[in-house]
Amino acid sequence: MDIHEFRDFINSFHSGFVQDHWKDVDGKDYWSGICSAMDWLTEACSVLTDCSSRMLSSDAGWRELYAYLSCVDVILEATEQLHRFIYKTQSRPEFANKILQTRPSEYAELTDRDFFKELRAAFGAHSVNYRPRWDERLGKEEKRFASWVVKDHAGTWDFYVRLYSNIIGEKDVVFGVKLTEVMAFCRQYQGHLVTLQHEIERVYGQFRNEMAARKIERGVDPILQWAILEKEAKERNLGLWIPLVMMNEILSATSSGVRNAKLLSDYRQVVFTVLEATYSAFQGMDECILSDMRARFEDVLAPPYVDDVSYYLGKFFSQELPYEVVRTEFARTFGRWVDLESTTSDSERRVLILAVLYFISQERKPFCEASLTYHIDLGDGRSFEFTTVPCPSLTCAKRNDE
Repeated sequence: MDIHEFRDFINSFHSGFVQDHWKDVDGKDYWSGICSAMDWLTEACSVLTDCSSRMLSSDAGWRELYAYLSCVDVILEATEQLHRFIYKTQSRPEFANKILQTRPSEYAELTDRDFFKELRAAFGAHSVNYRPRWDERLGKEEKRFASWVVKDHAGTWDFYVRLYSNIIGEKDVVFGVKLTEVMAFCRQYQGHLVTLQHEIERVYGQFRNEMAARKIERGVDPILQWAILEKEAKERNLGLWIPLVMMNEILSATSSGVRNAKLLSDYRQVVFTVLEATYSAFQGMDECILSDMRARFEDVLAPPYVDDVSYYLGKFFSQELPYEVVRTEFARTFGRWVDLESTTSDSERRVLILAVLYFISQERKPFCEASLTYHIDLGDGRSFEFTTVPCPSLTCAKRNDE
């Protein structure tokens, strides 16, 4: 798994679960750290590809090597950061295999991670200010200084440096880097993203089961039902669907005149159907159904604007423009379906126009009257099923009105 696939996985949660779950862990925002780690993994992996190809050229030298090792180090650090945040721990990921095998005997006992840090230090990061190491043989601390980087034509390494000692009479240590081993070492960390994905899936599965087992209260009327669902959406990390004030306006709107009343009745029936289906989707907490339901919900309650008056619609729905300013444009665009002249309030007009926009969007779909049946198995013998109801078409609404 590469970082792009991992990022897509994080963003695939319709509910925004990852952000909501990790944004407050014991009073700390882990989501910010996860975002930072993903950003730098993306940067480093992108540059690493370019660096890898440059390393294969015959004139590759210290500059290309240092850039390459620095990218690997960013991948290491960012992956460890992801591990700490996702597992909510201070530990680092551990790997069973020892990959950086080609090393001096003085460094034989180091872990791969610690030895890689020595490589990065020697080949540019701290080459003139190398970290002191305790030498058991000498019984005292020794400090080394790296020479310039030499390309190894003998084949033991790809590049090497000599580490000079600050202790008089001590021999130089030949310290080399084998790129195939470093690449394999880096792939271990990139592959760890799969483990992190599985941990997120485990946490989400546990949360989903807890929420699915918790019965959602039934409201005595649609408006109260949506108020309950809005509260449940927050507790189930499902994000904002539609503000209660807007749903209240849709469900409580009235209109005079046969034509407008029929349009409003047809639209409200669709909204009732979506409301019931949303209740079932919230209850089941199935990610795929939630995603489908969100798209259906937006189709009905946030339909696309028609191009001719899209600017005016945005201003009118946000109550930045009064109806009188857009009256002529709206009458020209929507007069075929709705009698706006007989309306008495902007609230009524908004709902009627919303209904027209919805039915127009359905008429433009090649097949829009199919019903969908969902069956959700909650385990332990518990399940539920619901079917979405086909929506009345605007063509039928016009024909009946005529």
